Amino acid sequence: MNTFLYLLQKEFIQIRRNSFMRRMIIMYPLLVTLVFPWATSMDLVDCGVVIVDHDHSQLSSRLINEIDALPLFHVTSTTDSYTIGMNDISSHDATAIVEIPHGFSDSISVGGAQVYIASNAVDGLQGSLAMNYLGQVTTQFGQEIGHDIGMNTTTNQSEVAIKYLFNGTLNYRHFMIPGLIVFALIALTAMLPALNIVSEKEKGTIEQMNVTPIHKYQFILAKLIPYWIIGLIAVTICIVLSGAVYGYLPKGSYASLYLLVFLFILTMSGIGLMLSNKSNTMQEAVFVMFFLMMIFSLMSGLFTPVQSMDSWAKWIADINPPRYFVDGMRAIYIKGSSFAQLGTEYIALTISSILFGALAVYTYKKQN
Repeated sequence: MNTFLYLLQKEFIQIRRNSFMRRMIIMYPLLVTLVFPWATSMDLVDCGVVIVDHDHSQLSSRLINEIDALPLFHVTSTTDSYTIGMNDISSHDATAIVEIPHGFSDSISVGGAQVYIASNAVDGLQGSLAMNYLGQVTTQFGQEIGHDIGMNTTTNQSEVAIKYLFNGTLNYRHFMIPGLIVFALIALTAMLPALNIVSEKEKGTIEQMNVTPIHKYQFILAKLIPYWIIGLIAVTICIVLSGAVYGYLPKGSYASLYLLVFLFILTMSGIGLMLSNKSNTMQEAVFVMFFLMMIFSLMSGLFTPVQSMDSWAKWIADINPPRYFVDGMRAIYIKGSSFAQLGTEYIALTISSILFGALAVYTYKKQN
């Protein structure tokens, strides 16, 4: 036991002496909480709109002012030429065109007015959002005008009541923050321990450890436990910062959250140890880890829904451990899911932690 404690003390001393590692431990939670949510936002904000006004009436001016008054849009230009509007789209000065035809003010009084909306679909998400929001604005405008002139705008129309569950403000940062924690944990609990062990390989010190009577499990645990603690501290920093900066805290229990985090840390540390066992240089370990991080992030449902992927991609996502961590964190943060409701995520991460931990121990070769 004393031998293990000395090894553990050695690892903490090494971390304390390594200035780069200390900066990584502090900077990653800060980036994940304060920078990444703004960089990964897919909200529609300040969308440029070109108005092609052929009517030049009081009502068309009123519609233009209503569009420009919304925080989602800003009118880049008002013209009577559709070609000029398309030029603004081509030069990326605007995302959508609203074309108001001749006789708009006369047609709206009899309930037959039309407005044409076109959007740049190079970015399909932004284009569809712009179309939907502008469609809602013009429809509401028509109802307001109909009400002002005494028309019955509710005849033969169904009333739809919309209620947004869980994320009522439709704030995209509330969706991204729980998932982005995966980046901090992969870097701190998989990459750093892997680089630590590989650096000892390059220096030759690990060969000296391998010929000592220290048991294999003692050496591995002494290497991993400090990073497990660092990972838990990093998650705590992310939670505190998200509450202090965004007023956003988990709706579920912290016990369920930290259990999910710990199982994911065990999985990532197992993967990091496997990587260090098969890598001989720091450069090799870094390249392989970045390759894995691309797969982990893109195939986890962090940015795009797993349900929208092709069948072969869904199969990869189903065996991707970060997918279950991201789903579980979002369920705890946004929906307040309980331990029982996260059974699939806990089981998947438990299996992956045991599997990768066993493979990491098996692939580590020690001379006795």
